[in-house]
Amino acid sequence: MMLLISDNNFSRQNLEFLEPFTNLSHLYLGTSNKELIQRGIYNRFQGSLKPLRNLKNLVKLDIYETDIDSGLEYLPSNLKSIIIDRSEPYRKEAKVNQLFSNLRPYRKESFSMKVFEPDFIEFYDLQEWRKANEKLIKKVKEEITSEVLLKEAKEQISQLQKELAEEKNKRLELERQLNNLQISDQPITQVVQSTSQSWNK
Repeated sequence: MMLLISDNNFSRQNLEFLEPFTNLSHLYLGTSNKELIQRGIYNRFQGSLKPLRNLKNLVKLDIYETDIDSGLEYLPSNLKSIIIDRSEPYRKEAKVNQLFSNLRPYRKESFSMKVFEPDFIEFYDLQEWRKANEKLIKKVKEEITSEVLLKEAKEQISQLQKELAEEKNKRLELERQLNNLQISDQPITQVVQSTSQSWNK
């Protein structure tokens, strides 16, 4: 599943809107058109990559020229590299440049077998970066596991609360029906008592 929204003019926002799209394999968020950037037209995505942590199928990511500045450790393990469109960014002030600077030691070049890619492609090797940041990756995995367990616990509590509410409603309905039966029995009791008194006279 692909989401291609690059070279647009999205307003400043984080990536939380992508959290529901867990089946995404290709995600293009950046801007590669120099003319658009010079006219002030580019995607203003910002913040962390953390909202992408559950995109387990993600294999291609473009965040070029955005203001995304952190969260490499949250990228799913299936994403093994980030392709570099060019050596120098058009927006020198783009915060993603700082993120890429942390990846510079893991910059590599490879021959491309795809007709729509240049002969040689440059990319940041995320696998090598992860090996160099094992403690950080381990911490994030523990955090994600805790989040999953907390979510499951909240869902269980919510289900129990729902079941308790249903039981309470059933009990109230039974009490109402019982009360109605008692009220309807009262006139019969009064008639019986009245008849008995008449016979005694």
